[in-house]
Amino acid sequence: MNLVNAKQNAFIKFVSFTNLMKDYRQKLIDLGFIPGEKMKVLTSKEDGFITVLLRGTRLAIDNESASKILVKEEK
Repeated sequence: MNLVNAKQNAFIKFVSFTNLMKDYRQKLIDLGFIPGEKMKVLTSKEDGFITVLLRGTRLAIDNESASKILVKEEK
């Protein structure tokens, strides 16, 4: 599933990117988006952004970019 479809307060694991520009993809990798990295969805897409908690840092990602970030729900 992509990050846009993740539910609020869900614990998820980053899987990969799809169709992101190389520069933006590198910025996300630098922020900690590496395969297997766990994060928590703090807010979902109602305001045009999704906020996640990743490595102790809150990150807001626009819905268009979030739709290109593949994640897997943690159990």
